[in-house]
Amino acid sequence: MTSQQVQPQPQQAAAAHQQPSDSQPALQQKTEVVATDNVVPVASTATTAGRTVASTATTAGKTSPTSTAPRVGYSSDSYWNDRYAERSTHFDWFFNYSALASLIQETCTRDGPCLHVGCGNSGLSEGMVLDGYQVVNVDISGVVIEQMRRMSSLPGHSWEVADCRSMPQYSDSTFGSVLDKGTLDAVLCSSHGQTDTVDYMNEVHRLLMPGGTFLLISLGQPHARLAALNVQQPPATSPHSALSTLGQRPAGGVAGAIRSRA
Repeated sequence: MTSQQVQPQPQQAAAAHQQPSDSQPALQQKTEVVATDNVVPVASTATTAGRTVASTATTAGKTSPTSTAPRVGYSSDSYWNDRYAERSTHFDWFFNYSALASLIQETCTRDGPCLHVGCGNSGLSEGMVLDGYQVVNVDISGVVIEQMRRMSSLPGHSWEVADCRSMPQYSDSTFGSVLDKGTLDAVLCSSHGQTDTVDYMNEVHRLLMPGGTFLLISLGQPHARLAALNVQQPPATSPHSALSTLGQRPAGGVAGAIRSRA
């Protein structure tokens, strides 16, 4: 399968961490998903053969063509530290937890902790904790992690500094689910986006428990994100992936639930 990689514009990818609220090799895992052409309203869910998928949409009127703008330091902790130092309140890109609750509840297990990668200053995990999830929020920015620790008053979730490309502090098969809401978009817009994505996807598959779910909520077009999900190295141990998509809007934006199995 060949596909053209559609990358979010850098401004949009950066916003994946700062927008107003409300609106595998080691495990040799395989990934099982269901592809569908059905379309349903935004933030709704559907189940096909027991595997749940759903979709979100981006801000109206914006598209996500391949960017030709100069790339900035999205892979640098100093870049994000500077950005988050400018504001210290909750922000959610795409949707907040209330809009995504049914999708998360139907795709992410409560049998193991959920790793929220690139959490930024999102308030998503608070809603998840109230719904019975244990959440480990990680971000490359130590500044935003300290901010969120100060703002967080609920038990059941933690805030830790981690680089999604390499998270050796966590053992294999630690998490029942991994949640990405805009982080892959930012990774792809970094100066080494393709190689960074390989490292990131390898870590996702290493950290997932057998039967766990990687929930990706993205600004990108489905075929582009499908390509990103198939970049694990080496090929002999790569999971076979497909991105299930429902409810696309002209502006783009998809979510896919990817379930791994040993």
